[in-house]
Amino acid sequence: METTSSVLGLQVDAMLEGIAQDRDAQVEAILSTAREEARELMREARRNSRRRLRETIREERARLERRIQRESAGLATAAREHRLQVQRERLGRGRQLASAALLERWRDPADCDAWIDTAVAAARVLEPGAWEVAHAPGPPADALRRLAAGLQRLAGEAPTLRSDDTLDAGLVI
Repeated sequence: METTSSVLGLQVDAMLEGIAQDRDAQVEAILSTAREEARELMREARRNSRRRLRETIREERARLERRIQRESAGLATAAREHRLQVQRERLGRGRQLASAALLERWRDPADCDAWIDTAVAAARVLEPGAWEVAHAPGPPADALRRLAAGLQRLAGEAPTLRSDDTLDAGLVI
């Protein structure tokens, strides 16, 4: 009986060893599949992560580009406004200088005579008739007489001359 039990024991041991090997093979297959699935999940997660990162970077770049465009437009507008302000200031100073120069020329008898001669010459293009001339205060009486005589020759009748305090220099026909 001892032999039987030892043969039976050997068979049981061999069977247990076969079961253990089969179990180990199945565990290894399951682990191998699980490892491959884990690697694939990791690859997919990395791909998704890289895709999300690219999208985030693209969106951030677009947002920054829009912000840069807005800032650039704001700077361009500010630069234009500054240039316009400088031009307005220059124009204002130019007007003051021109007004002062015209007033000075109007008050200088020689320049006033030239001004009146130019007005008579320019009036040649006007239709004859009754002209009214408004002039700034200050021209000498003889200059006004010359103006009236020159305009009368062109218009066919004596013009009406009147002083206009709203004019700083010159005259209006």
